[in-house]
This record gives sequence, C-alpha cells and structure tokens, in this order.
Amino acid sequence: MAGRRTVDYSVLIKREGERLLQCLKDPNLEIISYVGWEGMGRWRITEYATNIAMETHLFDFLIWVYLPSDEESSRWKLQMSIAKSLGILSPTMNVKVSSFEESEIDMDIAAQIYEKLKAKKFLLVLGGASWEYDHVDLEGLGIPIVSRWFASVSKVVSKVVLVGKWSNINNDQELNLVVDIALGSPSISDAWDFFCEEAALIAHSPSTKGYFCPSTVMNFLLYFSLIFDNQYYCFSSDTEWLIRYFVAEEFISMEMEEDEVLFETMNALLTEFRNRSILHHAADFVVWGKRNALIEILKSGFSGGMPIFCRRFWIERDSLPEEDDDEHGWESIQRMSFLNTGQIGINLPLTPKCHNLSTLILRYESDHIEFPQNFFDHMVSLRVLDLAYTPIKTLPSSLSSLCNLKLLMLRSCKKVVSLPTSFRALKKLEFLDLSECDSLKVIPEESFELMDRLRVLDLSKTQIHSLPSSIGNLHNLEHLFLCTCTALTHIPEKCLERMSRLRVLSLYEAISLKSLPSSSSNLVNLKKLYLSHCSSLETGVWPQPLQSLSSLEELDLSFCNKLKDIREASFQDMLPKLRLVNISNTKAPNCLSFRGCQSIEILRLFSLENLEVLDLSGTKLETLDLHSLKNYSLKRLDILPIGYCDVLFEELHLSDDNVGARIWVSDPQFFQSTLEYDSGFFEAPCFSRFYIRISPYQGGGEVCKQMTMDKIQNIHLKRVPFVYKGICSSHTQTHLFPHFKSRGAYCRHVEVCGGNSSPLDVHVFLTHTELITLYDNNVVESLTNLCSDAQLMDLRECRVGNCQRIKNIIFGDSRHSDILEFLELIWASDLPQLTVMCGGVYGVKSFALLKHVCLQCCPKLLTLFTSGVYLYSLETLEIRFCCRLENVFEEEVSGGESSLQSLSKLCLLHLPKLKSVCNGSLPQLQKVRVGKCPKLRKLPFRVCLVDRSVGGLDSRSSSLPMVEIAGEMEWWKNLEWGNEDDSNKMRPALFRPMRHASTTM
Repeated sequence: MAGRRTVDYSVLIKREGERLLQCLKDPNLEIISYVGWEGMGRWRITEYATNIAMETHLFDFLIWVYLPSDEESSRWKLQMSIAKSLGILSPTMNVKVSSFEESEIDMDIAAQIYEKLKAKKFLLVLGGASWEYDHVDLEGLGIPIVSRWFASVSKVVSKVVLVGKWSNINNDQELNLVVDIALGSPSISDAWDFFCEEAALIAHSPSTKGYFCPSTVMNFLLYFSLIFDNQYYCFSSDTEWLIRYFVAEEFISMEMEEDEVLFETMNALLTEFRNRSILHHAADFVVWGKRNALIEILKSGFSGGMPIFCRRFWIERDSLPEEDDDEHGWESIQRMSFLNTGQIGINLPLTPKCHNLSTLILRYESDHIEFPQNFFDHMVSLRVLDLAYTPIKTLPSSLSSLCNLKLLMLRSCKKVVSLPTSFRALKKLEFLDLSECDSLKVIPEESFELMDRLRVLDLSKTQIHSLPSSIGNLHNLEHLFLCTCTALTHIPEKCLERMSRLRVLSLYEAISLKSLPSSSSNLVNLKKLYLSHCSSLETGVWPQPLQSLSSLEELDLSFCNKLKDIREASFQDMLPKLRLVNISNTKAPNCLSFRGCQSIEILRLFSLENLEVLDLSGTKLETLDLHSLKNYSLKRLDILPIGYCDVLFEELHLSDDNVGARIWVSDPQFFQSTLEYDSGFFEAPCFSRFYIRISPYQGGGEVCKQMTMDKIQNIHLKRVPFVYKGICSSHTQTHLFPHFKSRGAYCRHVEVCGGNSSPLDVHVFLTHTELITLYDNNVVESLTNLCSDAQLMDLRECRVGNCQRIKNIIFGDSRHSDILEFLELIWASDLPQLTVMCGGVYGVKSFALLKHVCLQCCPKLLTLFTSGVYLYSLETLEIRFCCRLENVFEEEVSGGESSLQSLSKLCLLHLPKLKSVCNGSLPQLQKVRVGKCPKLRKLPFRVCLVDRSVGGLDSRSSSLPMVEIAGEMEWWKNLEWGNEDDSNKMRPALFRPMRHASTTM
C-alpha cells in the first residue's frame, strides 16, 4: 500500500500527515499508535508521512505490513510478512498454518530479522487486522528495540507505527509511546474532499478491477447513509439485495448487473470500505465508524463542491419535513430515510407533494401505523420503497400511483394479512420481498398479471397454501424463494412453464409440498435448486426429471426422506455444470454415479443407509465427508482422475464380488474431516481392499507424464507383491518399479507420489495398509513421520524411491516393541540422504517375516540396522551403488549364526567401502554376485570349488547346498580364507568370473 498514489493528496491528508511526520522525527518517541479521524484516512495519512520520511533518508528500512481485516490474525503470518518485506526467504513461508496455531513463530526467521535490523534505523508500519500489542510481542518476532543505541549518533531512532486500534499498550520507563494520535475535527469541506478521494482510490483499486467509476462509488457511499438505518444495515449479510437497491436506483445498469463478476466486485467493494474503516463488522451486521460522517455532511446542507442531488437527502429520527417548506420540504427531497422511535407521536401527511422522491425508507418502532389512503399519490418518481419491519396491516390504494416503482421491500411486516387490489398496478416492479410476513396467507390470483418485469420474488416464511395462477406470467423471473413456507401444499402445474430465465428456486423447509410440477423441466437456465427438508416430497426430482436442467450448478435434496428409492442413479453426462450436491439423509439409490461430472467440487453424503456403490471418477472434489454413513454399507468406491486421454476407467476392473475402493487424489487432506471424526470409517466393506494414491494429476508434470496406461493398469485392487525374476533389476529403472511376477495378492495399497509438503492425516490409511509406496517426495524424512511404527501393524511391503530427504525408512522407538511383524519386503532407491535403512531399536519379533531387501543408489547409507534384529526369514539381500556402506549390519545380527538361516540370494554391487556382510554362516545361500567391492576380503562362509580348473582350493564333499558365485577375477583371487579343519562346514561353490560389475544377472 505504501508508495502507491492514484489521486493527489488533499489538504487534509497533507496537514495531518505533517503532524505524523513530526512524531517520526521526535527522538523521544519509539512506538506510535495512530488511529486517524474516526478510524478513516489513517493509511493514506501514514503513507504520506512515511513516503516523505524515506525520501528525506530519516530511516534505512521501511517495513510496511498490512494484513486484511477479514483474515485471521496470527503471529506467524505477521512474522512471515515482515520477513518477506526484508527479503528473507524460508521454506516455512509456504507452509499452511491454521488460525489456532497463532502463537507459533519461527525462531530461525526471528534471528534473521534481528540480524537484518539490529544496526539499522528502520520504520515498521503495522496494522490492518485486529491486534493486541501484548499478544504480538515484536521482540519475539525478531524486531530489536534499539532506540538507546542511536541516541549518541542520531536525533532520529527506529520507529514502530501501529496503525489502527491496538489494545493493551502500556507506557513504561523503558518504552516511549504516543497513544491514539488522531486527526483534528475537519471542516465539512475537508471531509467531503476526503470521501471523494476515498471513492477515487476504491474505484482504482485492483480488487474492484475498475468495475465502478469514482462517482458510482460515491453514490454507493451516500446511499449507505440511507439504508444503514442510522446505525445498522439490515441486509448486510445479503450482498445480492444490496445490489438490487443499486439497480433499482440505476447506479448499476441492467447490463452490468448481468455480468458474472458483479457479485464478487460488490463484495470487494464492501471489503474496501471495511479496510478503510468506513464500515466495520459487528456480529452479523455492518456498521459505520463512531460517527456516520457522511450523514453529518448530508444533514449540514453544505453545497459547495457537492452535486445537487447529494443535497436532497433527509435522514432523521422522529422528524418529518414540513409540507409547505419549498426549500427543505417534501418537494425538495430526493432520498429519504425516516425512523420513528415511538417516543413522540408523528402522523404521516395525507398526501405529501414529493414528485422528485426516488427512495423512501420508513421504519416504525411503534405498535401500529396506518398509511393515509392517498399518501403515495404524488410519488410518481419513486423507484425504491422500503417498509421492512413496520407494523402495517394494509397498504393504501394509492399504491397504484407508483408507476415507476422497481423495488418493494416488505420484509417482516408481520401484520400484513393480504395484498390490495392496487398491488397489481406495479407494472415496472422488478424486486419484491414479502418474506417473514407471518400473517400473509392468501395472494389474490390476479396479483402478478401485469408484472412481467419482476425478476426477484421472495415469499419465504409466509403462510400461503398455494401460488396464484398469475405467477405463471412472470417470464422474466430469475429468483423465486419459497423457503419455510410450511403451509404450501401445491404448485400449479403450469406455474413454471414460462420461467425459462429462472436461475434460483428455493423451497427449503416446504414441509407440506408433495411434488414438483412437470413444468419444472422447462427451467433450462436454473442454476440452483434447493429442496432441503422438504420432508413430504415424493416425486418430481431424482434424477430423470432433472435431465433437462443442463445449467444446474447446485442441487440440495438433503432430508427429503420420502423421495422414492431408486436402484441406480447416474448423473454422468446429464448435469455437466453441477458443482455442489447434497443428498444427505435421503433414501439414496444403491448405486450412485457422478463419473465424468468434472465440475463437482462439493459433495455431501451423510446417513445414506442404502448406498452400496459410489463412483466419483473424474470429479474435482476437494474434500469428502463420509463418516456419517450408517452401518458402513458402502461396498464400492471409485475416486479417480480423468485428466489423461490414455486413462481408461473401464480398464480398472473390480473383482467379481464388486467390493473395494480405488482412490487417486492430489491433496493428502482429502479425507481430513472424515478421518478427524471417525477413523472407524475404514471398517466399511469397500475398504476391505483399496488402492489409495496421493499425487498430483493435473498440470502435466513429470509425475503425471509417467502415469501411462501400462502403469494405470497396475491399479487393480489385487495388485501383486514384489517378487524377483532374478536377484538384480536394471539400474536404469530406479524411478519406475519393475514388473513383478504374480504370486499371492496384497489388497490394501497406499501410494504417495510427488509433492513438496509432508502428507497429513494419512496415518489412518497406513494403519490398514499392506503395501506402502513413497516416491518423488521432497519433504518426508521417514515413514514414521507419517505414522508411528506401531501403527504399521498390517504392512507387508514398503517401497521408497527418489525421495530427497529420507534419512531412515523406518525408525523403531523401543527395544521391547514388536513391530512390523508381517513385513516381507523393503525396496529403496535413489535416496541421497538415507544413512540407515531401519534406525532405532526393535523387539524380538520385529521383521520376523522379512524376506526381501533391495537397496540401490543411496550414497550416504552406512548400515541397514542400527541394532541387532532377528532375520530368520530373509531370503534375498541386494545392495547396489551405496558408496559409503562399510558394514551391512552395524551390530551382529541377533540370534547368531542361525539368524540369517534363510538367506539364499546375495547381491553386492558398486560398494567401494564395504568390508563385511555379517558374522556367522549362511546355510541356505545359493547365489552370490559381487562387483566393484574391492575392500570386501571375506565372505561369511567357507567354500570348496566344484570346478578344479579354476584352482585355489580342493573340492571336498559337503552336505551343504552348492553356492553359485559371480564376481570379478581379481576380487576372487584376493579373497582371504581362514583355516578350517572341519570339512562339513565347507560349502561347494561354483565361481563364474565377470569382466565388469554387471547390474544384470
């Protein structure tokens, strides 16, 4: 925000900026709390003063930190913003930190901030969000308190400017503060100039995208002073109605209103008002600052520099204009807001002359009010009539005189029983709100006959039993709200026949409605259909009647528990724009398919007792909550991407019993809400077998390119375990797992691929997993970062490849803990930081079934285990391209000579520092391959040669199986053999020389 000017600074801004500048020059001040004038203008005044301070070299650094007021404040966000302003970078900057971790700070970043600022004069401008000074603790963030350091060399010290309201600021002997520096009372002329500047800045703000010109923004500000009801704006939470007021007053043209970005831009406009302290949040309301300065300007009668229409406002309590006053009477008013508090009796004039009046907002806090029958006779220019919350019973017959009325607001007029016949004369009406008129039971049949311009009709929370037939004439209607119309039992068959422009239809809690008319199929432009809690609804939806609603984006059928059960329902290719679906607590079909519905982002499926098959292939879901599924009836679940032309879902066959889950998502927090509340969800039948892949599948990265059809076919629920064709696999396949010969079946597989962050909340998956695959990850340091070693109770296979920070594949934390009892295979490749395959300590039964270990391209590997383990079942051990490995086992393998009794294949290639494998014998060893291991001088067994032509040893008889040894001739000749008299321990061996340390066998 600092340094950006879109308009020249006014005299007011410059004058107050000079006051702040003098504070910045004062060597006795260190922290300045600055609030501006009634909270407004503080940022621009601060900007003006700091720009001059930096241009005149009062400070070495300007650190400008602004956190939007609508964001959760946290010390971590504040610290990262300060660091970025100083050019300090850290990997933690991109980590998502939730609001409940607001006390966390990065000590390393704090130290860097301190070093950057400790010998400099800096100016820190801080504000935006709501803060408590004691909570922020600037010193804890790394900001040095250095005033006394510069007292001898400079008259100006480092400063901190706290912009806005800061609580808990204490003035002590060591800390000099100026609290609540504020603007003086400006003149009306200065204040008007100030608001005009604010409007120009807002119009040119990137957030509003130049959608509104400065004069339009100023019109919005002026109009707010009317509809804020002196303090509170009753529609603050409904931006759409706010837009409708502006449309009715023609601040926004019809074309602009139809623009898709208007709603977002209006929200951005309100945010700009809040950030500039023109508006503030108060619970569910939006309020002005301490004073509504614009109201004071409008009341003042100030004319110089203001457009004439801005002078024609009446904003009063308990006071009405004089009828005969030509200058300030009814005839001079263009927009009027009047509140009768009931403290004094005030009667409305019989027939006020106000031909120029365009907006009339009346509020009465008394128990009763009656309009004179001719009250509206001379209001031919009236476009907006707002009588919300007034205790009127009937509207006067002169209502028919409002020939230009576009918006009629009668919300919560709880005493209105019926609509007058004159109501049908409002031909230009576009927006009508009759919601919360609790006593309204009948709408005359002819009421809407002439209202073919009506675009929004809200009849929510009325007691109507049926809609009048004339509602069928509303062919321009875009929004129809019938929420909580508990008495509504019938919608005429032809009611919706001509409503092809209808975009929103809401029947929330229409508990007596049994069906929708067949004419609902004509709603070809309908985007939102809300039928939640229509507990009597039986027909008219789900899903065949929806087929013609090709524009539908949001569908809510939750708690429609009388909808007839359908065996199968597929939305595939039927609703291509569907984004949100809620069918919770319904009698859902047994089979529900959203395959190919690429627009779906939000899906709510709670308490669906009948659902057995759910297909979400090709959706854009970000989260999925399934923990409320009763009795875990779901048997099949498919969540797979559709981003590849070569991924054919029909190739991913389930087994004949049709039970299992196949999930491929890009976000590891996909199931976060489900797992957080109910880890027992994995007891559902569909998770008896599963393949869960967490990896990017959009953007065309390297990981995506590798997922060809050959690999996607490996996603079968019965993916086979790792089984060797030979001892070695090709070194060129380090990134791609080789094809394995089928033997047995592992049914629960989790694969984490890619990513620069640690996957979260996957421990529940891993608890049930038999096969884990982790590759192309740059954050995880050990599988035990994802879950504890004790949770890997079902793990059979572990595959880790191309992970830049893995230091231990698994780390045990207790010598008496028996973990990984069923693990059969460990495969690891391309792990540049791996030092120990399995570090820590383990119990006696740990790794009891481990059969295969394959390690390759781990340049820092020092050992496999850091403590003794029992490896009774180990059959294959392959280690390649590990240049620092000296000993395969750091300690002697537990169990002595019998521990490795099953090892039958041993492959050691390109291990230049390897000195030993293990102590003891290997009674079942059958194949050995050794290459480029010059320091390996002893083998863990004695041999006698079968082929005498090779020389070196005599053949002797032995009961042990023959060993096939492949290696380099030079290495073979340099082996050291100890003397051994017991011929029964000599192994018959067949040696095959290799020219090079081949990586194949």
